[in-house]
Amino acid sequence: MARPERKLVAVLAADVAGYSCLMGADEAGTLFQLKALRAEVIDPKVAQFRGRLVGTAGDSLLIEFPSAVDALQFAVETQERITARNTDLPEDRRMAFRMGVNAGEVILDETTIYGDCVKVAAWLEKVSEPGGVVIGRSVYDQVKGKIPYTLVDLGEHAMKNIAGPVRAYRVLTSDMGRKAVVPLFAGSVRLAAVRQDRDVARDHVRGDRLKGRPTCRTWQCRLHGACASRRRAGEVGPRPAPRPFGRVQL
Repeated sequence: MARPERKLVAVLAADVAGYSCLMGADEAGTLFQLKALRAEVIDPKVAQFRGRLVGTAGDSLLIEFPSAVDALQFAVETQERITARNTDLPEDRRMAFRMGVNAGEVILDETTIYGDCVKVAAWLEKVSEPGGVVIGRSVYDQVKGKIPYTLVDLGEHAMKNIAGPVRAYRVLTSDMGRKAVVPLFAGSVRLAAVRQDRDVARDHVRGDRLKGRPTCRTWQCRLHGACASRRRAGEVGPRPAPRPFGRVQL
């Protein structure tokens, strides 16, 4: 059996946010717009940054690049071009991509690639917001100090079938930097906060019931000064740590 060919590359995964809704509202118009974006924006940018399209299915794209810097530059410039095009369209017809970039070793198989590097890139794309870019730690290490963007650390996250935690970074350009990071991030970091709030609320309810007191019915009870005072006084147990979780389903 021949040994599989391997190489080190940067991998970008992308898909259209809300593609099913766009297709449901206007199937022909959505397909026309997607093909126009591919021909006028995405494909020329792929060629400019020496990329190679190795996978496509419907609205999703998988592209390999010879360097992490090229992959990140492609992602940012492509998103900026798509955003500029969207300003001339009504909101219900705007098409926004989510992009994730990872770097590592992949296995070559004729026209496509396989490996954990590809899986992580796809996961990073799922936790990116529409019009945004999220990168992995391997990309961060290679591009830090070489690109004029702010890289916001989103922490480490467990990913199904991947050994060890995955650290993610959100890419901010000068325009994006004026936006709030946490409320807009629709991925695992936000879900971690949601689950932590839920666990804290349950802790308060259990403590109230044991003491025979009225329970705090507010779901986000950690924001209430009274609840915080009770915790400091030792009337309620310590705040639990966020539960580990795997792939984000959006």
